[in-house]
Amino acid sequence: MSNNTSDDSVTICPRCGVGCRLRRRTDTSMTQSGNNRAKGITGPANPNGRLCRRGINAFEFSLDDPEAAAETGVENPETGRLTSPHVAIRKQTTESDDTDSGDMRRVSWQTAYETICDRFRTIREVHGPDALAFLGAPHCTNEENYLLQKLARTLGTNNIDNRARHCHRETTRTLADRLGYPATSTSLSEILDTDVIIAAGANPAGRQPIAFNSFIRPAVSGGATLIHIDPVGNETTRLANIHLSPRPGYDAAVFDLLSAMIIERGGTDEAFLSERTQNAERFRKSLLALDTDNARVAADIDSESLQRVAQAIIDADNVIALTGTGVDESGHTNSDQPNPNAPAALLHLLGLTGNLGCSGSGVIVLRGLINEQGATDTGCVPDRLPGNQSIQNPEARARVGDVWGIDPPSTTGTPATALLDGFGGDIHAALVVGENPAVSKRDPSWVENRLNAIDTLVVIDPLWSTTAEHADVVLPAATGVEKRGTVTNLERRVQCLAQTREPPGNARTDFEILSDLGCQLIGDTFDYQNVTEVFTELTQVSPPHAGISYADIGTDGHQWPFHTDDHLYAERFLTSDGKMSFGTAQPIPAITDSSTQTFTLLTNGRASEVYGEKRKQTPQVQLHPADAKKHNLTDGMIVTIKNTDATVEAEITFETNIRQGTLSLAAVAADPLVRTETDDSMVTVIPSIDSDSDDGDVDVDSDSSDIDDEQQIS
Repeated sequence: MSNNTSDDSVTICPRCGVGCRLRRRTDTSMTQSGNNRAKGITGPANPNGRLCRRGINAFEFSLDDPEAAAETGVENPETGRLTSPHVAIRKQTTESDDTDSGDMRRVSWQTAYETICDRFRTIREVHGPDALAFLGAPHCTNEENYLLQKLARTLGTNNIDNRARHCHRETTRTLADRLGYPATSTSLSEILDTDVIIAAGANPAGRQPIAFNSFIRPAVSGGATLIHIDPVGNETTRLANIHLSPRPGYDAAVFDLLSAMIIERGGTDEAFLSERTQNAERFRKSLLALDTDNARVAADIDSESLQRVAQAIIDADNVIALTGTGVDESGHTNSDQPNPNAPAALLHLLGLTGNLGCSGSGVIVLRGLINEQGATDTGCVPDRLPGNQSIQNPEARARVGDVWGIDPPSTTGTPATALLDGFGGDIHAALVVGENPAVSKRDPSWVENRLNAIDTLVVIDPLWSTTAEHADVVLPAATGVEKRGTVTNLERRVQCLAQTREPPGNARTDFEILSDLGCQLIGDTFDYQNVTEVFTELTQVSPPHAGISYADIGTDGHQWPFHTDDHLYAERFLTSDGKMSFGTAQPIPAITDSSTQTFTLLTNGRASEVYGEKRKQTPQVQLHPADAKKHNLTDGMIVTIKNTDATVEAEITFETNIRQGTLSLAAVAADPLVRTETDDSMVTVIPSIDSDSDDGDVDVDSDSSDIDDEQQIS
């Protein structure tokens, strides 16, 4: 079923959601491993043909610990790749090809398929379809995620989800409710035409360096004002004209304060408010009741900086907001008070000034993985069909049913976190595609118990993941550079992957695996000859994808909806009345009293990625030098960071751009601290007994030179 292309064909970088185009290098003059290096190709996301350091290594795929891979029975321990199906020995089948070390046995594909189908059928018959769970992947193509959610729904359940939905859950939910789509409303290229860029809870210079250097840096060089709102200073801060460092969890207060100042100074767009919004007056009145002095003190932002930002927005013709996961996390999960909705407060700010639905304005969601947007677009969520259509919408369900030959269920499914809770209880079988739920913000022993408790766990993955260690069946999958299909980048651009090499051994693409399973479990409705047929079906059931063929996507791709310009909502918002609806000012949580010995823990990056972020022997933790002096901590000192449930050792580094009272630690290192039942973000720092750091004066590195995380290779 696969279609091959030449080794030097252009594909999409699998390392993040920007959507850079690349091909394998053919020369080996730069490095002995030159064949595995990528060459950047100019395109909408990387107009200069540049790649970041991760993109340059896009064709390399390895496991952090090859020796551990060998112990678990992987056939190729040098790369950590799975190359054959495996079934747990404790549930032996009648046929086997060979026996690995450990608890798994290599089997044929047909044996693996029969094992899965027999168990899923039995569980469905005995316990009902909602005893099944399906977890999708932001690394899989649109077509693969579409097939996964179709498989779940044709089996009778909406228990389908993907972890990408949780990364920006509040932001995308608010965008969908207030504007229409859970997605970026403009395009990266529009940044070049804006006057003010608000980067909130994000570090695009470090996480999306190509987009940053291709669009944000040139815009600032051309006169645009960059405002960075984040408790932690980072690479993005170094280019910013203004840095607001609010108390963690008080972003909503900052946005409401700015809205209040803009109203007070007469900076609202009255024509936009009158013609394209509703309830704007209610929002104004709620701001009048806001105790601005209390809000400013709670957020711990000085008035002068707020006034500078407010005036910059008033003076701007266009404003674009870039949002990251930092805005999505309220930081008040243990509070009895209502949690503030920071994304809603940000939309209010943009709506007041008319910066939605027009060129050079809008919201860009800085998604981190290659197909986070596509996994949601194609329906790998418990309450939406492909195209962000509610599963309770009779018209949408009829449209899907006409194509599938069976109506999808109308009852909202269970989200991923609750599905994991149900393993071994209401959930008896799970199909996990390219996901690793064993790595989650939960207690490791609790997660292990849940994975072991479920009757049947099937994992489809290129690597032997932590979750696969608990699986009953493990199927070897292809990586992004080994298959065809489409992915959707962070600006809603649908792009084509090209197969640049064959998967190793007997590994297959997720498209092939899901098609085969669908044929055996459901029937001919899953009999696809290639990914083009799946994409065509997607365009029939998903209105945003309608109007284009696979062949028409081309080399540069197209943003959905395919009949629109770069920005959405030029004429109306996709709400019931075509207007954006305002809410009210957000609640201001009380400041939590804390000991001077404690800090608020902030994480950066991701705890788990498809290629892995290697855990350092002694990771670095950033804190303000004033905090270090207060607690007799020195640069380079090894300390123990602890909360009520876990401890982590780290080496102190100083950062003047991090707000006092907080620590910043890479997510991969902070993982034990955030995997807690109490969700405790307050930590204590204690010098380790064996720390041999000098107790000399604090040496603050004041170098503010830009860090460029990309390299020219074309």
